[in-house]
Amino acid sequence: MNNYAQKPSHGLLSPLAALCLALCLLLALSGCGSGSTPSVEEDYPTVTEEAPYPDSPDEYEDEYTEYPDDWSDTPAYEDDLFETSEPRTGGTGTQEEALDAALEYLQAGPASRTRLIEWLENEGFSTENATYGADSCGADWMDQARQTAEVYKSISTYSGPKMASQLEFDGFTPDEAAYGADAAGLNDEAASRENALSTAKAYVEHSYFSKQKMIEQLSGFDGYSQDDAIYAADNCGADWMKSAVETARTDLEYSEFTWDEMVEELQNEGFTQEEAEYAADEVGL
Repeated sequence: MNNYAQKPSHGLLSPLAALCLALCLLLALSGCGSGSTPSVEEDYPTVTEEAPYPDSPDEYEDEYTEYPDDWSDTPAYEDDLFETSEPRTGGTGTQEEALDAALEYLQAGPASRTRLIEWLENEGFSTENATYGADSCGADWMDQARQTAEVYKSISTYSGPKMASQLEFDGFTPDEAAYGADAAGLNDEAASRENALSTAKAYVEHSYFSKQKMIEQLSGFDGYSQDDAIYAADNCGADWMKSAVETARTDLEYSEFTWDEMVEELQNEGFTQEEAEYAADEVGL
């Protein structure tokens, strides 16, 4: 029988087993009380341990997204919006996109052909595609001029010539501008006179004119006829004496005047001799 296969007949350990046991005990004793040997459980939690959640969304700001509980109040996604709100560069827009953009622009408000092309170019379309969009949108430029005039008319008062000048500035042709002003009723004799009067009253509220300067302002800068300007100056309710005094006070803020110099200055500004002398007295010269 092989002796190495025999089980020991006594309760003592073999020399090799005893040596191994002694080494294990020595290692165990060396770690006791020192606290230097960490346990697996202490430093490496098991996978079943729950990871802590952030106290607030700000802790995971880059990853946290708050979604509404009820989507009924959120704006519906409109997939039919034209993709022209983002500026394009390099003239990459197609002619069809330029046409869609032109139609969208004209839905928001009237415009001249020139302004529409400029806007499309600013949106990134090439000149060729922008021109295609403007020319293919079916706009009646005469009516666009009328609509534009109506918009201006709702904001302020205009004479027919002044409106035509404004429309030309906005890119309409002279014929389109003249038509727009006329179609808006600004060349009607009665309407023109009332508009001149409204303009004069606005000047009286915010500035000081002599009657002569008021007429020049209305007939020159504002484009009203001489008759309408005179009518407006006569009926705007201005106190020309008061205007002379306020003008004199303003002049004194910028320079020194004798009585005679002030009277002369006010007369140069269109006030009468009587108004100028009254103002010079009122300001203490």
